[in-house]
Amino acid sequence: MITHEQRQGIVDEFLKTYCFPVMAVKGEDYAGTDHQPDVNLNFKKAADRWGITVLQAWGVYFGKHVDAIETFVRKGGVDSQSEPVLGRITDAVNYLFILLALLEDPDVEGGHRNEEA
Repeated sequence: MITHEQRQGIVDEFLKTYCFPVMAVKGEDYAGTDHQPDVNLNFKKAADRWGITVLQAWGVYFGKHVDAIETFVRKGGVDSQSEPVLGRITDAVNYLFILLALLEDPDVEGGHRNEEA
């Protein structure tokens, strides 16, 4: 059994140890330049390249991580050879944070999140 407090500790530690450092490093790799530091640029470029919306581009990238996690589950908890499941979970969590940023971006069609959460 895991208590609510224990689960919260697991989440807090996971975010601090995995998600935030990975987002900081990878975010810079995919963002714009120093004179135009758009953290959502990667998704905007993909949307333009493929003729889809920015949110659809995000969905394609996010789906890749969900697919990998589903494969892990189907295989009974066996990690893939390319990346351990913790890396996939980290990426999936970070992609949800990225979606939040996209919804706040005034340049993204379909953004402006609903405040009734």
